Amino acid sequence: MILNPVKFCRHAHKLFSIGPDWVVLPKHLRKREGYKSPTLMLMVWSYAWYIRLFTVPGRMLMSSIFLVSLYGALKSGPIRIFAFILLGVLIIDLIFGMLFRPKLKLTREIPERARAGTPIKITYKIQNLRFVPAWNIHLDPVHQQNWLKLEEDVASLDVILGKEELEVSAPLLVDKRGEYVLKPPFASSGFPFGIIKWTCRTGIAQRVLVHPAYEPLTSLNLPLNSRFQREGTSLVSNVGESLEFHACREFRMGDNPKHIHWPTSARRGELIVREFHEEYLCRIALVVDTFVPLRKKTLLSPVTWDPEPTTPEFEAALSLTAALADHLARGDYIVDVFAAGPNIYHFKGGRSLAQLEQILDILSCIEPNGKEPLTKLESAVMEEIAGIGSAVLLLLKWDDDREQLVENIRSRGVNLKIIVISDDPATPVGGDVARYAPNDIMSGNVREL
Repeated sequence: MILNPVKFCRHAHKLFSIGPDWVVLPKHLRKREGYKSPTLMLMVWSYAWYIRLFTVPGRMLMSSIFLVSLYGALKSGPIRIFAFILLGVLIIDLIFGMLFRPKLKLTREIPERARAGTPIKITYKIQNLRFVPAWNIHLDPVHQQNWLKLEEDVASLDVILGKEELEVSAPLLVDKRGEYVLKPPFASSGFPFGIIKWTCRTGIAQRVLVHPAYEPLTSLNLPLNSRFQREGTSLVSNVGESLEFHACREFRMGDNPKHIHWPTSARRGELIVREFHEEYLCRIALVVDTFVPLRKKTLLSPVTWDPEPTTPEFEAALSLTAALADHLARGDYIVDVFAAGPNIYHFKGGRSLAQLEQILDILSCIEPNGKEPLTKLESAVMEEIAGIGSAVLLLLKWDDDREQLVENIRSRGVNLKIIVISDDPATPVGGDVARYAPNDIMSGNVREL
C-alpha cells in the first residue's frame, strides 16, 4: 500500500482541528466547521495528553522535578541529588509501567435511557489480551465524562491475570436531563507508583438519553372537551385492540374470516362473526413554553446572542410536563405535546408506556429559546390545538402576550388548564389558572393538579 502524503496531511489536519476525543472540549471548540486557532488547538492537545499520560501525583512530581532541577542548575549542593532521586523514581515507574502496560478488550453495557437524579448501572466486561497481569486498573476516568457525578469510586480492579476475563460495575448518577455521548470505554493503569498512566481504549461511543426528573401525579383535573376523537390504529398504539367488541351477527360477504366466532357458529349451524366498532378516545394537548431571556450583557461579552443554558422555571416546566404525560399515558388519552422552540415540536402519543418513552425522549433534548415562540404560534398549530379541543398550557411567566395567546386559544373553543411556573406573587390565580413555584415542582411536592 502506497501512502499518499497529501491525503495523510489532510487527514492529520482534520483530526487536529477536531481535537482529542477523550476530553470534553469547550462549547466553542466542539463545532466541526469554521476556523479554529492552531495555537489554541495545540494548547488543547498538549493539555489533553498531559492529563492522559500523568496522574495527579505524577503532575505534582513533574512540577517538582522542573522546579528542583531549575534551582539545582543555579546553585550546586544537595538539591541536585534530590533532583536525581526524583528523576530516578520517574524512570523506574516508566520502565516497570511499560513492562506491565495493559492491553485490554473492553465492553461497556449502559442503559439507553435514564432519569435525572436516579443512579444508573454501568457494567464493564474486561478481557486481558496479554499473558502478563495488568495492575491497578481504573475504568472511564472522570475527566472525560464531566457530566457524570460519581456515587462511589469509579469501576476499578487491583489486578487482572493474563488472559483472564472479569466483569465489574459502577453506579453513576446523572444530574441533568439531556442527550449525552459516552466516549469509547477507557482503561488506565498507574502501576507501579501511580505516576504515569498507561491507557487503552476499545469499543464505540454510546448515547444516553436522560429524562427529566419527576414525581408521578396522584390526581389530575383535566379540562375535557366534548370533542372525542375517533382514532384508528395508525394513531392509537395497540394495547390489546384498537377496536371495541360490539355484538355478534350473521356472516356477510366481505367479512373478515378471522372474526368468525366458531362456538356460536357450531351451536346455531351457520356462520356467526363478531362485530367491532372504533373506540372513542379523549385527546389532550400539552403546550410547553420554552422562552428563556437572553443572557445579560457584560464587559467580557457586550453582544449577547444565546439564551441562558437553563433556568429553574424551564426545568420545572419540563419536569411537570413529564409527570402529566406519565399520568395521561396510563389512561385512555391520546397525548399531543407541543414544545415551542426555534421549531415547533409536535409529538402525537398514544396509550402505552412505549409512547411515554418517546415523549420523554423529546423532553430530554428540548433547549431553551431566546425568542418568544409561544406567542406566535403558526395558524396550522392553532388549528391543530383547536381540533383537539382540550389543552394544558405550561407557562414560564404571565404577561400581556401570554394572556392574549390564552384568549386566542379560548376563542377557538378550546378548554384550557393554565399552569404558570413562577415565584412571582403577582401572577393571577383562580379559575383555570394555577401557579406553582419551581422548587416545589422539582422537590416533588406538586402531586395534584
